[in-house]
Amino acid sequence: MLTRHHIVKFVRLGSGNNCTPAVRAALDECRRNGTKGLLFPAGTYHFYPEGTEEKYCYISNNDSGFKKIVFLLKGLSEFSIIGENSRFIFHGRIIPFVVEDCRQINLCGFSVDFDRSFISRAEVLTIGKDWMDLQLTADDLYRIEDDRIVFFDDLYRHLRPYLNFMEFDIERQ
Repeated sequence: MLTRHHIVKFVRLGSGNNCTPAVRAALDECRRNGTKGLLFPAGTYHFYPEGTEEKYCYISNNDSGFKKIVFLLKGLSEFSIIGENSRFIFHGRIIPFVVEDCRQINLCGFSVDFDRSFISRAEVLTIGKDWMDLQLTADDLYRIEDDRIVFFDDLYRHLRPYLNFMEFDIERQ
């Protein structure tokens, strides 16, 4: 059973600030001192790509390559990340958690969400032989260039030059 003596309390930064570098420092401190966890008091924590660890990952249903990781839990044993009804908001193309060569890892008491989804949603309004009319949601970052949709990420960089489409039945989802 973990007690507060075994856990480093994570001090919440101001609203919207990047907590990524502080999390990396806290995890390093836990490894050095043998501390068994991090406690996140109630509140909202924002994580951005700046300050992440980068690691080459092979992830199923994803592209292999270097990934930006906020919580890289590697070689830990009996370790906990505990929130007190905390919210973790991730920004950009990052991976929140990677757990590697660990045992008895406990993640609880927090929610995980992204500021913007990695996918864009659209409703197909009409379709023809070589065309379709789409209605994109208001929060999508895109523009039309040379009669093509060009998507941007949250930092307004071009995303891939090609699009993959997946269709869903909005009635059954």
